[in-house]
Amino acid sequence: MKNSFKVGIKTRSLKQLRPILFEYLKINKETVELWNYEDLPWWYNERANLSLFTGTVWKKGGYALEEYTSDKVSTSKKYQGRNDLYFFFNKQEYILEAKILSQNGNSKSESIRNRATKLMEIAVADVRKNKLEFSANKLGIVFVIPYFLNKSTSIENDFNNFLKTMMKLDYSAMGWLYSEKANKLIVDRKWVAPGLVVLLKKV
Repeated sequence: MKNSFKVGIKTRSLKQLRPILFEYLKINKETVELWNYEDLPWWYNERANLSLFTGTVWKKGGYALEEYTSDKVSTSKKYQGRNDLYFFFNKQEYILEAKILSQNGNSKSESIRNRATKLMEIAVADVRKNKLEFSANKLGIVFVIPYFLNKSTSIENDFNNFLKTMMKLDYSAMGWLYSEKANKLIVDRKWVAPGLVVLLKKV
């Protein structure tokens, strides 16, 4: 697999986001190369990962706004909250709520699926609360960052097994990136984080 990334779309209405997802993974790949594999852009928090996604929208000719005030409704009560991202791309408007999951990739598959599913449910519930005065696609997004013990005999196989678990989840679109050179960088003393998975769910 070495250095590779791929995008898969299940929901037809999101097929036009393929260039965004593809470019987002490409930007992560180019950034880690720019940093000479001395740091990993995906090994940061939710906001950092979302900023790369936002930059991708602009780079592909769209428009985006992060962390803005938005009217929301919860249990029939209206209030003002914040929305993670609004973007316009290819004549369509989207609002998006994001979560991040840093996950031990060597954990049991059931545990991984449960954690990823729970975070996506939270993201979807959050984006549902937006009371819109315009028509927009509502999306939940989860950035999944798997990490593995650097003593593993085959990080690539570990990552492939993790991907198989991710593919069993309920999602509308998915993209993933694996970097062979990134698995040589030790993070937090004993782990390697050779790539990422991004999951999108349309409400």
